[in-house]
Amino acid sequence: MGRSTIYDWRKSSEGWAEAMDEAYEQGVDTLEDHALKRAHDAEKPSDALTMFLLKAHRPARYRERVDLKHSGELHQVKRIVMEGHDLELADPDPDRDKEPDAE
Repeated sequence: MGRSTIYDWRKSSEGWAEAMDEAYEQGVDTLEDHALKRAHDAEKPSDALTMFLLKAHRPARYRERVDLKHSGELHQVKRIVMEGHDLELADPDPDRDKEPDAE
């Protein structure tokens, strides 16, 4: 049986889709239980696994943070691809191509 058959059944039968979702959740629950045991109860507890679980379940406290601050002006950047070379050039005069105001 091909994978597409399963997905066709999922699309055509609401009961099948619900059963697949429930089976998936049960599998993830089992995986999580196993990971928790390895993280805490194993002979050699896994700090990395413990941190991964904390990031997953308490993201506000344990997620990776990036503090990005910007100061200064924003300038238009033109991207040019030339003979396989990818170049970025800052445009020194972004208003150059604009039509002058009629007087």
